[in-house]
Amino acid sequence: MSVGLKTPEQKKVNEIRSKLGELARRLSGQELSPTAMAELHLLVQSVANNDFTSAQRHHLNLVKTDWANNNEWLLGLKTMLLMAKKYLEKSG
Repeated sequence: MSVGLKTPEQKKVNEIRSKLGELARRLSGQELSPTAMAELHLLVQSVANNDFTSAQRHHLNLVKTDWANNNEWLLGLKTMLLMAKKYLEKSG
């Protein structure tokens, strides 16, 4: 592949990586509210169980309650959830 040319999925992965880097920074700085942390924990548990419907519900709860403070990484998280769900549907 030529330098600078990327498939749409590679571009999405790079965007996700960048946005979730912000989440990692916020987590390491303990900058998330207890409510956001609890909802994020539930979301991660849902993903671990391949329950993307529940994960998307927890994501929506985060959007409703914490959008103003966390919109950058929430966008990346949504994209990641959609890509993971699509991948699992194709492979399963």
